[in-house]
Amino acid sequence: MSRRSKMKIVLAVLSALMIICVVGAGVYMYEKTSSREKSIHTGTEKIGRIRFGKEEYETENNIQSYLFMGTDGSGNENGKGDKYRGSMSDFILLVILDKTENTYGFIQLNRDIITEIPMMDSDGEVNVTGKAQLCTAHWYGGNRNQSCENTVETVSKLLGGIDIDGYYAMGMKEIGRLNNAVGGVPVEIEDDLTSVDPSLKKGRHIKLNDAQAENFLRARTGVGDEENISRMRRQEQYLKALMDIFRKKIRRDPKFSNSIYRKMKKYAVTDMSGNAISNMSNAIYRGENKGILQFKGTRKTGKTLDDGLLHSEFYPSRKSIIDVMTRLYSLKKIEKRERD
Repeated sequence: MSRRSKMKIVLAVLSALMIICVVGAGVYMYEKTSSREKSIHTGTEKIGRIRFGKEEYETENNIQSYLFMGTDGSGNENGKGDKYRGSMSDFILLVILDKTENTYGFIQLNRDIITEIPMMDSDGEVNVTGKAQLCTAHWYGGNRNQSCENTVETVSKLLGGIDIDGYYAMGMKEIGRLNNAVGGVPVEIEDDLTSVDPSLKKGRHIKLNDAQAENFLRARTGVGDEENISRMRRQEQYLKALMDIFRKKIRRDPKFSNSIYRKMKKYAVTDMSGNAISNMSNAIYRGENKGILQFKGTRKTGKTLDDGLLHSEFYPSRKSIIDVMTRLYSLKKIEKRERD
């Protein structure tokens, strides 16, 4: 197989792995980057020092991080000014590229993580913050880009002030379009989802149609333990199957990724240029995969959101956050004498 053909497969596989980043597949072939495009870090950056409580960490490696979001459509994203409301982020994935060690990995973030949220107003200003679920960060701001920027800022603070180089968001309702484009995705139903779709019986092997795919990936209320962790497991299962489909289709039709790009482009919100996505694809093509990692922690129901209702809450342990980030960012603790 030629190097060009392999690169097309890589771009498509990257898209499959991240659902909402599907438009990145083929962007290298389809979209020529002009000199006026927004510049994203090119691999010569370092993340600097980050802090967890009184402890500081750093890395000597050249790192890039990109945040991908899948939103639930619950807001009023067509509104203007004070009438605008962002949606909640159901799917939050941080992509980490280590250009020094030639590795890459992913942090799949639980939407129920309780963390400090900047309450950005419709003018893009932040005058107050408050504790709430991570998914609510996208609710704030005066337009779609500001909602994404607010989520980037929230994730950055959660991870000790880490730099995030770009974002890419897409509505989870578009899953049906993606599923249709690949001709359906085969999965095994591991949870009883019949309360939302009678055809999704536990233990059944099925090729998901468009409506089934959306139910499979989004359902939580009334399903199993109703925990987001269970939904995250289904999302990961779907992604792996989707990856296999993309590999096969690109081998048969090198232009398949271009058609996906054209179909999905208008549904995305991003500050990433085609060049940035292409660079990310190249890094993944050449790098070692460290996997999709999640934080360990404590789950409970509570009223932190302060709307009078009980909601799922997830409290990641600081040790787990540091362990995951040490693996993906090659963090080293700065001893006190080095900080003085």
